[in-house]
Amino acid sequence: MTQATADGVPISDGFDFPVGPRGDNVDVFKTHKIDSTLADPGYYKSFGVWHPGEDWNGRGGGDTDLGDPIYAISNGLVKEFGNYPPSWGNIVLLEHALPDGSRLWSQYAHLDQIMVGQRGQKVTRGQQIGTMGKGAKTDQYPQG
Repeated sequence: MTQATADGVPISDGFDFPVGPRGDNVDVFKTHKIDSTLADPGYYKSFGVWHPGEDWNGRGGGDTDLGDPIYAISNGLVKEFGNYPPSWGNIVLLEHALPDGSRLWSQYAHLDQIMVGQRGQKVTRGQQIGTMGKGAKTDQYPQG
């Protein structure tokens, strides 16, 4: 494992895409695309709220990406995971420490499977932490 802060958050050694092929000189955009972006005006116009991140999908359309691996974008510490209906579904939230001591968080939502097992678990950049899903299955949850 990499170096960590005094409170145990692994220090980042760089950032990668959360989807797509791994390795040097690969082009993630040959297999995946971003359909919604952070603060996407089109999303706001459609739903009346700002989009809090990026929505990655496979280039094949439909459910062709269902089950694709989702990777930690950088070394980090699992802060939260679980199911958060009605919109996010299964999520993993990671905390990352930068070499200068500052912190940031990455969230992976709409997962089919979660592949982390406990809060405080350390993950490395490129480690598979879940699989691509379709969002919350709202018909499975009681409406409150």
